[in-house]
Order: sequence, then structure tokens, then C-alpha cells
Amino acid sequence: MNVDELLAALVAAVASLSGVVVGVFSGRAAERRQDRILQRTQQREDSVDRRRLAGLIADQLVRTIRSLRSLDERYFEEMVDEIFLPKQWYEKDEPELLRLMGNVESADIRRGLTDIVASVSDRNTQGERPSLYHSVELRLLLGLQIANAYGRGEGLDAEMTEQLVKLRRPADQVDE
Repeated sequence: MNVDELLAALVAAVASLSGVVVGVFSGRAAERRQDRILQRTQQREDSVDRRRLAGLIADQLVRTIRSLRSLDERYFEEMVDEIFLPKQWYEKDEPELLRLMGNVESADIRRGLTDIVASVSDRNTQGERPSLYHSVELRLLLGLQIANAYGRGEGLDAEMTEQLVKLRRPADQVDE
């Protein structure tokens, strides 16, 4: 083998190895790019699922608020002695809300919403409000705020947290 052939073989080998190295690096770059694309796609899907679930919870809360507002406040106060809330709440609204809330990924949001639903029908946690009617409505509106925050991908803000602490306090005091 003469020097020219040896040099040509060496150049071919270096070019071949360079091609392999470039191929390996471009393959890894393509994998990273593909992983980023998959991750962004998953985040978008999670966001869509979260907004859909939050919308279902919000719709259920809005239906309950409308049902409550369709009652006369005096009638509501008289009804408290018997069943406290319309039968619709116990048979449909409460179970449906609890089922939906079980799918909420954020533990703080799920616990807050669950506490609200549980407290709505618990006379012992109504606290010092102007009336039971308004107390129930305020709790449902707080639940609506929390569901909307979840749909936007936000956590509980300071005001929501403070209201939940007040909501939970009577239950904690009963246990002591």
C-alpha cells in the first residue's frame, strides 16, 4: 500500500467515524426534541383534562346555587328543621360533586372542595353567619372560586385558604 492509498483509507475511515459520531449526536438531539414535544403535549392534555373537570365541578356548583336561589329564604329557614337542604342536594348534587372531586389531582384543592361539600349539609359547621341560607350560598360560592382556580392551574390563594380555615375551625373545635 502506498502513501496515497493509506492516506485515502485514513481519510475514508475518519469521514466514516465522523459520520457515525454526527449520527449519534443528531439521534440524541432528535430524542431530546421528541421528549420535549411529548412532554409539552402531555402538559397540554393534562391542562385540558383539568379545565374540563373544573368546568364540570363548577357547573354542578352553579346548578346547586341556582337551586338554592330559587328557594325563598324564609322557606329555606323553615325547611332547615326537617331536611336542611333540598332533597336534590342529598340524592344528586352532593354525590356527583364528591365523585368529580375524587378526580382532582391537587390534594389541597380536592380537600378544600370536599370540606366545602361536607360542610354545606352539616348544621354544626354553619358558624356565626347572618343566616343559614346565606352561609350555604357563601360556601358554594367559595367552592366555585376554588374550582375556577383549579381550572386555571392555580393553587389556593390567601383569601380562599383563610375562608377554608374558618370553615374547618368549628369542626376542629367539636372534636376537642
